[in-house]
Amino acid sequence: EIINPELVICHLTAAQSFEMEITVRRGRGYQTAEELSQGSSELGQIWLDANFSPVTRVRFKTEYTRVGKLTNYDRLILEIWTDGTKDPEFCLVESAKIMRKHLNPFVQYYELKDQLVAEGAKVGDAGRKSDEMERLKQLLLRPITELDLNVRANNCMRAERIHTIADLVGRSEDDLLEIRNLGKTTLKEIKKKIEDMGLHFGM
Repeated sequence: EIINPELVICHLTAAQSFEMEITVRRGRGYQTAEELSQGSSELGQIWLDANFSPVTRVRFKTEYTRVGKLTNYDRLILEIWTDGTKDPEFCLVESAKIMRKHLNPFVQYYELKDQLVAEGAKVGDAGRKSDEMERLKQLLLRPITELDLNVRANNCMRAERIHTIADLVGRSEDDLLEIRNLGKTTLKEIKKKIEDMGLHFGM
């Protein structure tokens, strides 16, 4: 069932045929086109941001209320609008379930303490590894000129179309020694430069 038939897909400037294929799938929350396109390389695809939430609008307010003789209570009033695919009551219950799920680690802190600490350590290690991979990636993409090599070495790099540090460390020492005019002295200089950066040949 199409719940928003009024949605404008495109405008044609003249009377002509138009054909397109649309992929529809389930999801949760809001996802950007960049997130949705991960792992896809099909030519001609146009990815759009997607809002999977059936809730279109929420309004809330609190007001003082009385329970018996006590007057220090608050009443929460929620107004929920949806796109029609789900009832407001269903969305409220599901939201409460999700919230409770996120709060469970706090409620069960003492029972799960050791497990939470261990998982936190794993997340920290994963984050550090991710940062290190990003640093390495940026390092490898730097131009070969940043190594500040001598003129002969730079000429050899240009002749072999070695433009980035990644191009260089992808070669072995034997590969580099086969380059014309690149001798062992020059190779030693280059090797020292990349080792100072924490890199090595044959990566």
